Amino acid sequence: MGVALCASPLTSAAHADEFFGPSAVFNQRVDRPSTALDTRSGRLVSELRQRVRDHGTTVNMRAYTTPVYRVGPDHPTRRVTLDQDRAPALQAVLEEVPIPAHARASAGTDGNVVVYQASTDTTWEFWRFTREEDGFHADWAGRVVGVSESPGWYRDIFDPETGVAVERTHWGVTATHLVKLGGLMTLRELQRGRVDHALAIAIPEARRGVWAWPATGTDGKSDDVHAIPEGTRFRLDPKLDVDALDVPPMTRVIARAAQRYGLVVNNQGGAVSFHAEDMTRMGHDPYLPLLDGLTPAHIAHAFPWEHLQALSSDRFGASGKRLRR
Repeated sequence: MGVALCASPLTSAAHADEFFGPSAVFNQRVDRPSTALDTRSGRLVSELRQRVRDHGTTVNMRAYTTPVYRVGPDHPTRRVTLDQDRAPALQAVLEEVPIPAHARASAGTDGNVVVYQASTDTTWEFWRFTREEDGFHADWAGRVVGVSESPGWYRDIFDPETGVAVERTHWGVTATHLVKLGGLMTLRELQRGRVDHALAIAIPEARRGVWAWPATGTDGKSDDVHAIPEGTRFRLDPKLDVDALDVPPMTRVIARAAQRYGLVVNNQGGAVSFHAEDMTRMGHDPYLPLLDGLTPAHIAHAFPWEHLQALSSDRFGASGKRLRR
């Protein structure tokens, strides 16, 4: 049995991404010989490849992904109404969100939106975000203060003087409670041809009631004991010569990131999907020059899925307790 994958033994990234600091889980290199593989690596990779064959694969760019609204320090704030009466602490942190008046969600049933304010080092994320006659609404949400110091998942943090919740473990719009910005490829990164962090992937038929670090929850629905737990982290074999692959340029960018930092299963989806920043609000598609005449599905299908490896990780059950291997 290998050493469990955890934050400390991984080597920090040479370049932190736009949002998180070098200690965040998404910015940890996994291409070192000392990084342990899961004892079930072959089976987990086989399961992932089967999902690709059965359900397809793509890069979500125009739906089922996330627009990121970057706002300045003096941006006007607006209330976002949480359509859940059972979460007063979460509603309290949504009373003054520096969200643009024109904000709109990505297409698809998830309806995600992210607001990022660098000056306060804060991000807000929303699920099933809508604009109604009385203003903005969301079915669920999350807020992280101190994104640059965040490990990449939601924690229980309270103001030491007032006891007011600053952040809670059950906040956030992914089933894994990983911060939504984690693993998202931004337009800026894809344009420069380098993504310096792990990539989030969604998969169909994740395992029910079991998740792997760094996830802290799951919405998996498969009772198959061989199904992939959410939170599982894959990497491309470090011995693979990515530069020699006959793949589209965008696929090579994704492959390099997967080799250096890995892929983290952060949610369920209808297909095995990577996620790029949603830019549909711009009125034109800035990804067209990068796709070079191909579709997002072509980009993802060209990814060398057969060369993946699953990394060792602790697994947890519905009780939150660590499971025996």
